[in-house]
Amino acid sequence: SAGVFAGATMPQTGTITGRVSNAATNTSLEGAMVRLEGTNYSAITERDGTFRLQAPAGDYQLRTSYTGLDEQTVPLSVQNGAIVRRDIELTAGIYKMSPFTVAGEREGNAQAITLQRRSDGVKTIVSADAFGNLAGNPGDLLIRLPGVNGESVGGDNRFMQIRGLHQNLLSVTMDGDRIAEATSSGTTREFNFTKINADAIERIEVVKSPTPDMDGDSIGGAVNMVSKSAFDSTPERRIRGSIGAIWRAFDPRDTPRWCYSLSYSEVFGGKLAVAFNAADRRYMSLIASNSQSHQLLPNGVSGPAYTYAFSFTDFRDLRIRTGAGLKLDYKFSENTRFFINLQDTKGIEHESDTGAAWATNEAIATRDANGNLTGAGGIVPGYTANMTEIRPVADSRLTLSSGNLYYGAETGNIQFGGVQRYEGLNIDYSAYISKSKTDYSGISTPNFILRGIGFRIERKDDPYLPLVTQTAGPDITNIASYAENSYNISRNATWDQFRGVALNVKKGFRTAVPTYIKTGVRWRGQDRSKETTPWSGTYVGPDGVMGVNPATGVNDDNLSQFMAHRPLQGKLDHYPNLPFPQVGKDGSSLVRAALAERPQLFRRNVAANLQTTLTGDTAFKEEINAYYFMGNIDLAKLSVLGGV
Repeated sequence: SAGVFAGATMPQTGTITGRVSNAATNTSLEGAMVRLEGTNYSAITERDGTFRLQAPAGDYQLRTSYTGLDEQTVPLSVQNGAIVRRDIELTAGIYKMSPFTVAGEREGNAQAITLQRRSDGVKTIVSADAFGNLAGNPGDLLIRLPGVNGESVGGDNRFMQIRGLHQNLLSVTMDGDRIAEATSSGTTREFNFTKINADAIERIEVVKSPTPDMDGDSIGGAVNMVSKSAFDSTPERRIRGSIGAIWRAFDPRDTPRWCYSLSYSEVFGGKLAVAFNAADRRYMSLIASNSQSHQLLPNGVSGPAYTYAFSFTDFRDLRIRTGAGLKLDYKFSENTRFFINLQDTKGIEHESDTGAAWATNEAIATRDANGNLTGAGGIVPGYTANMTEIRPVADSRLTLSSGNLYYGAETGNIQFGGVQRYEGLNIDYSAYISKSKTDYSGISTPNFILRGIGFRIERKDDPYLPLVTQTAGPDITNIASYAENSYNISRNATWDQFRGVALNVKKGFRTAVPTYIKTGVRWRGQDRSKETTPWSGTYVGPDGVMGVNPATGVNDDNLSQFMAHRPLQGKLDHYPNLPFPQVGKDGSSLVRAALAERPQLFRRNVAANLQTTLTGDTAFKEEINAYYFMGNIDLAKLSVLGGV
């Protein structure tokens, strides 16, 4: 038997290595297919365009293909124990015809399509520059993908839903690791995309059908943002910058808001890749919103229906997003790489709103024998679909409010990982920590209330912003007419932290059809907490009574000390010049200053505030240990994947 073993020799093999790039731009091509024709030997290029495969000694034709570029075939000879290097430069007719007009978006899209074709499961991959430069919010790109719906808040696409499932069921990762998110100011799992530094993102992967190697709480899909690496582009030093402004030139409420971005990438010695991206963007969200409430008619009744409430809000929100990212990739050898990824994003919002709300009860007044209106009903008979007149009863009121929001949010991520690649075997591992904090230092809302007024609501030129004309009662433009007030401050802070480690091992088999198995283990911990310290109550003045004091018949509140005439502009300029409560752009207000200096002149709703604190303060901790095992087989156009 010894002679039998001695005569059985192992196959004589050699190694083929190289880099696949774009001939016109010298950009590395990730996901290119490199195959020895007539054999089952193939490889997929890595992020820096390199590939490595082993094959028996002999003469071959090496074919390389990539989406959007012409295939290329080159001959080579593999010697036993030798390393053969072949660098492949692919091109296409569009580059030959006009090499100086090819935009970077084309390469990004081609790469995304290539990786999507190579991916497991139902996955959509899109380059961050697929629709031009992504100005700060990844959600603006995600909503353009099939099966993805965005929820807009104040003009921003904040939350994403995949295939109609709730955003709480969506997991969001950066390079495969979870990202902390506290900007929703709650304790749910929803993720606010407006506080992500999109300038550091190379592409976005949307997984609609989770695979076994993903987190179990990804039943609503997953979004993975792949950070930029200097290996993505040419190795020489590249510095890019931009400066611009966002300005609604024809809106008197706006002024130019300057935006800046800077990116740097370079590969040192072919081993150390450095990518740095930073940006500061500022823009104003200006919205004139309105609401109307109409009579609910029984089935079969066509109308008319009266209008019992109308309100408008002049919404102005300055949003500032500043972010920076640094990624270091180190190629220790052809088989081993390490990376460190640092990301930090800060967001600030200064919101200043003014609004007016007219309302009455949902009761139609009656007439006595002499035709006089009686009862407490606020609706005057004779209304039409476009006109409703309101009586000056106790329920007929006007509420003036000024809302002010100031908050800051910050999210930071630190990731470390590595990749070990051998013939048919890939091992990757990572460790990370992600922290996020949101501080709502105070959502301040003072209100002035005037009762017993009559008014008419008429829809004429603009059905959404009807005319409102006062017909009876105290003058709504005189601050002395307002006898009631309320003041609310919503203050809360939220903290969120993720930390985890993961190890994945993938083994490929050289069979008649591509086959692999994959297994891995991971641990993840999360801490999340929220603290609330609200204040709500009324200003009662020196006599301790809001409005007219029954004992003296005098109202000493002097609400004019908290007033500021803020002219309505744009589509709201046809409404009266009303005495709105004052709020400052920096979160300050005259009411808030008075509360701090003279708290004895206010009456706090202690019970309601205590209840809010007791029900609003939350904290939870979660730790998850998990493992998985999966396998995949490709049968031409059919791919079968399964696992646990």
